[in-house]
Amino acid sequence: MAHDVHGIWNIVQSNGYRVQVNIEQSEVNGVLVDGDLKGFASEFTPHGTDISDQMLSSGTLSGDSFVMVIDWNNNTVGVYSGTFDPSGNLSGVTFDQVTPSAQATWVRL
Repeated sequence: MAHDVHGIWNIVQSNGYRVQVNIEQSEVNGVLVDGDLKGFASEFTPHGTDISDQMLSSGTLSGDSFVMVIDWNNNTVGVYSGTFDPSGNLSGVTFDQVTPSAQATWVRL
C-alpha cells in the first residue's frame, strides 16, 4: 500500500516559507498507489502573504520517496525531494532547480 499524499496539506520550510499543496494521487480499486502526482501549490512568505499559485510541473511517489517540481511565478523552479521515515512522517530538501545550492529543509504538516 502506498503512502497517502493526496489532498490538501502544508510544507514548512526552514527558511520560513510555507507551501500549501493540493495533490491528486492515483487509486486502484479504492486503494492509493505509487506513481505520478498532479495538483496545485501555493507559496506563502514568512509573514503569511500568498505570493504564488501554480500547478505541479511533475510529481512522483515511489515507495518511501516523494518528489514534486513547481514552476513558480517568480521564474524559479522549486524541487521538493523527500522521504517517509518509519513512522510515516515526510520531510526532505527543497532547492531552486536553476540554483541548486540555494536549499532549505522541509517537513510535511
